Amino acid sequence: TSGNAQEYVTGEPVVYTAEEQQRIKLFSNTAKIAAEAVRKEFPGLKILIPWGDPGFSWPLLRAGLTKEVIDGSGIDIPGFERIPERQLHEQSIHRLYFMKPEFAKAGIPNPQLQFCEGIFVPTEPGAVSWREQMDIYQRWALISMAHGVKRFYSAWFAFDCGSYYGAEHYGGCGIQRRIPYCDPKPAYAAYATMTDKLNDADFDGWVKTGSLTTFCLRFKHATRGNIYALWTLRGKRPVTLTLASDAEVGVTDSMNNEIKIKSKSRSVEITTDPSVIYLTNAGEIASAAAGEPDHSDMVPAQDARRVADLGDGSWKYTSRRDEIYEKNHWGISPAAGKFSAATADDPVKGRVLVSKLEKQEKVRELMPWYNVLKPERPIRLDGAPFHIGLWVKGASDWGRVIYILRDNKGERWTSIGTKDDYNSDDVHSWSSFNFDGWRYLRFELPGHLGWDNFRRHGTTWWGSHGGDKIVDLPLKLEEIIVEQRSHILYVNDIQPVASDAVSLGTLHVEYDSPEDAKEEAVRLSRLRMPLPQGEVDLPNPIVALTKDGVGAPTEITRLQPPEHGADGTRIHVHFKEVEGAKSYFIWVSAHKDGRGAANMTPSGIQNGALIYGLRPAMKLYYWVAWQDAKGQMSKPSPVHEEVLADMFKEK
Repeated sequence: TSGNAQEYVTGEPVVYTAEEQQRIKLFSNTAKIAAEAVRKEFPGLKILIPWGDPGFSWPLLRAGLTKEVIDGSGIDIPGFERIPERQLHEQSIHRLYFMKPEFAKAGIPNPQLQFCEGIFVPTEPGAVSWREQMDIYQRWALISMAHGVKRFYSAWFAFDCGSYYGAEHYGGCGIQRRIPYCDPKPAYAAYATMTDKLNDADFDGWVKTGSLTTFCLRFKHATRGNIYALWTLRGKRPVTLTLASDAEVGVTDSMNNEIKIKSKSRSVEITTDPSVIYLTNAGEIASAAAGEPDHSDMVPAQDARRVADLGDGSWKYTSRRDEIYEKNHWGISPAAGKFSAATADDPVKGRVLVSKLEKQEKVRELMPWYNVLKPERPIRLDGAPFHIGLWVKGASDWGRVIYILRDNKGERWTSIGTKDDYNSDDVHSWSSFNFDGWRYLRFELPGHLGWDNFRRHGTTWWGSHGGDKIVDLPLKLEEIIVEQRSHILYVNDIQPVASDAVSLGTLHVEYDSPEDAKEEAVRLSRLRMPLPQGEVDLPNPIVALTKDGVGAPTEITRLQPPEHGADGTRIHVHFKEVEGAKSYFIWVSAHKDGRGAANMTPSGIQNGALIYGLRPAMKLYYWVAWQDAKGQMSKPSPVHEEVLADMFKEK
């Protein structure tokens, strides 16, 4: 349920597996039984679907959870670096859009929705900046209110955490630094500003701005009247507001600095950017018009190299399906669509390629359609480039570009993250057309250093196929997948996009240092640390137990993932119990013959208990042995081999 109810995207009904059907029945029946007791003993309490991901509620509501059973849902969306306006994928805030109609079908038109955990916006190196955290937290709260959430018991976390938890995504999300420092980040002041302006105010709709990436949300307070929240996703943009009557409007930035602007002929102009500003004393805003965008905040680096021009006439759509891309992630299912491409003269960029999303056979409003754009020949990216960048003229349709690279050994690298991995499919929306006008889209490239194959951070955003998951330079760009959409989710509703066309200009690569642009960087990347010669002399407790063990061996019957946090590092071990056994022990090794086997349970283990400290995605070997009352060990069981899967997505 971490993905999306596919009926809303593809129009096809969800087909559950037998195991999923069994679990839905278990959860819904448990809820009904518990609710009956709670309603009887505590009639004033509200009962919510617990904790959870918005997708968890849909199957349960469809399985019969009605107003007699529940009143709403607790919500937990660990958004991390994602901007709140991001379109449907894993953990998109817009997945709240499906909750209201599903509750309404169950006879609950106004469910109580409240955040009980999430959204965790981290500021560790490699995540987001302090200002980006501030912007995401504010806009998340505003968009969530538009989707019907009125209570927030989490997300603006007070402090960063310490220890291991403070070093990963969940723990570094405070609006103050960790104790004992407690110094505030910008989000701390923005929280104060937001609550100063909007506490006890209700979402009351939005005003059209003429752009689907510039926002003007209206909130209504019982005594203070209308409060408006405005922002634009990328760059800066003026917005001209027409008021119902002249007024002295209060314009407050995210730091709660207010200026007064007197309207002229009922008109006020303000400048928006990704940080929220609040308008008070404006009365009714009759209309809003976004002006010309300013994207000067994102331009190619000074030493960027132009490697291709998509307007030179050599790029053509192939109309081929790309199943690697289509099936890469459980969170979204893009579809091959009808596109056309033609070169045209642009007054700003000269000759460009215009990609047009044609009318599809079926209208699927929330579907990301795609086609594959191919150059006349692959484009070599010299040296060890750090970023790739493309000039795009967007129309706020939330399409995107996806790069397909081939390394020197033929391994394919695609900018969509590793299959089914969490937090790796461009969670920052760097490659998305979430803007109007010409903007430079910079995206990190994959790479490994020489000698020890240290992975460059940008490799996180790339999936590899047909190789050893090591980038072998030089890279070549083979194709670009272009996504476009006919409609998007805007604030709390589906809206048609303004244009079916995007323009694509010149393509560039950028380097982390001048040395990386040289052929010497390729040579250095191919250096490898010499591997140890011969076999390592590891102790072999399995051979020793086989030789010296007294009791007859038992056997491991199965390994079972835990119900929660099944990340492949821990597993329940089930084995046949033996009469007369006092204790059982589990050994694990990376070698089938038992070399280097470690006793994972030196204090003993009960049948079916968890063992820890394992590793997913690699074959490990397991043995069980038992000890009698005299302290004598049995012979080891036959070897059990298994590859554990990391099934815990929320990382």
